[in-house]
Amino acid sequence: MAGPLKAKALRNGEWTKVDLEDQAITVDGDFYLVYIQTKKNTESPGLATDEDGPNAERSWQLTSGAFSPSPKEEGNYMIRALVDYEADVPEIISPKAGVITNKDELEIEGKASPGLDVAIYQNDEEIAKVKADQSGAFKEKVTVSSGEHVFTAATVTDKGATKRSTPVKVIIDQTAPALTIDTPKKGEKTNKESLTVEGKVTDDHLDQVTVNGKKATIKEGKYSVRILLENGKNMIKVTAKDAAGNKTTKKINIDVQYEAPEISKLTPAENVHLASGESVKISFHSREKLDATFVIHMPLTNARSKLQNTTELPLREVSSGTYEGYWTATSTAKAKGAVIEVIVRDDYGNVTRQKASGTLNINEK
Repeated sequence: MAGPLKAKALRNGEWTKVDLEDQAITVDGDFYLVYIQTKKNTESPGLATDEDGPNAERSWQLTSGAFSPSPKEEGNYMIRALVDYEADVPEIISPKAGVITNKDELEIEGKASPGLDVAIYQNDEEIAKVKADQSGAFKEKVTVSSGEHVFTAATVTDKGATKRSTPVKVIIDQTAPALTIDTPKKGEKTNKESLTVEGKVTDDHLDQVTVNGKKATIKEGKYSVRILLENGKNMIKVTAKDAAGNKTTKKINIDVQYEAPEISKLTPAENVHLASGESVKISFHSREKLDATFVIHMPLTNARSKLQNTTELPLREVSSGTYEGYWTATSTAKAKGAVIEVIVRDDYGNVTRQKASGTLNINEK
């Protein structure tokens, strides 16, 4: 590859150095340096050997025109190569460009010329200097604050520095999404088997919104998704997550009852005759804490019954689940076979109507 080159041997115990820089020698693997005696051995400088260290089995000698391994007992020939590595422009391989994270510390990793110093820059300011290992790998941990950061690197030698590496932009987002649950309201009662959960969400790097694990549709800062409900207490859990990994979770409970109340033991069970001033008792059993009313449906042939047909009269819960009320016949009321209908409503919007089997004969002889 180069040579032979003449050099003057030192005899003072120091290394004899031969500068080959002007030879522009480039290698990418193993190579050998050869010491050639130009005179017989008694007239040439001696070549020192290392007899104390482990034998590397990389020392050879040329005798009678052929190379052969030197005897192990002679040790390792003391020939060393001082190598300068070519200063290549580094490459940052981690983090990747465009990464969005919420971490306040990053590990910058990359590749550069083996054994050379690498300067790491953050937004054009040098923040660290690290030496690449023998494989060319380098890494360094750096602290970061919220916002955009551009990282570059350059190989640095005593002769100067290479160009900067390709910039890597990283976004640090440590702010969780702003989130509301607008529909339904906390503690709301409903008789629906499904409903649409709606609300608002705001984040610069929003990734998704889930409601009870179901991905919501997001449009213009609003999210919505339809979910199924179970009878009883239902917890609605909304989670907004951004690309950096920040999360906001909100929860509300609603009460669901989509089974309408049942009415039992409705009276009167038999027909009742009423004269003016006489009353009939109306009663039944159902769930407790219901809104209960009744209506008297007069026969269609009775024109004077219009008011009663459209008016609901209250029933009172006299004990748990037992409702009672009274209706008194007036002198102007007259009907044969008037029907009593009770109506119950719960807080969930369920309505049950039932007619008594006993009818009313009012002021009929």
